[in-house]
Amino acid sequence: MLARLGGDEFGILMQHCDIDNAQQIAQKLIDNIGRHQFVWVNRPFSVAVSIGIAPITDAIKNSTDLLRIADIACYAAKDAGRNCFNVYQEDVLDIAKVHGDMEWVMQINQALETNSFCLFGQEIQPNADTGNNGLHYEVLLRLIDQSGKIITPNAFLPAAESHKLITKIDTWVTEDHLASLAEH
Repeated sequence: MLARLGGDEFGILMQHCDIDNAQQIAQKLIDNIGRHQFVWVNRPFSVAVSIGIAPITDAIKNSTDLLRIADIACYAAKDAGRNCFNVYQEDVLDIAKVHGDMEWVMQINQALETNSFCLFGQEIQPNADTGNNGLHYEVLLRLIDQSGKIITPNAFLPAAESHKLITKIDTWVTEDHLASLAEH
């Protein structure tokens, strides 16, 4: 069964399929999709795919758990360089990091959609007289979570960088700061 999960994410449910067979099918999908190109405005673009394989075990209690571990395996495949697959393994130490990154990715995307980032200005004070009387500020980014807590970037920027969201954040910062400058 093939289903679109959202955006550019798809899920395939394969009945009576062991891990070895799933890996062979995943590699065939990667190879076939990798051979496909599409043309946009006379420019060819190649297509890449990352596949997360989630075995259905007794530990899986519902479809949400299954999708969560498939997503974790998929992010691990993306981190490995794309155009590859990853099989979810509960005992792998990096899974906690990948799962934590996934949580940040969801929160970052939500913050971008709901305008839940904010900027603070921190005045820069020179150590010695520079002869420049103007005020200088460093602009600091913060994320406001659902409970209203202010989160510093050291918590979420590593995930944003790993999952290619940093440009979206940079764009938000630039647009918000320029709007603020224009207003004041």
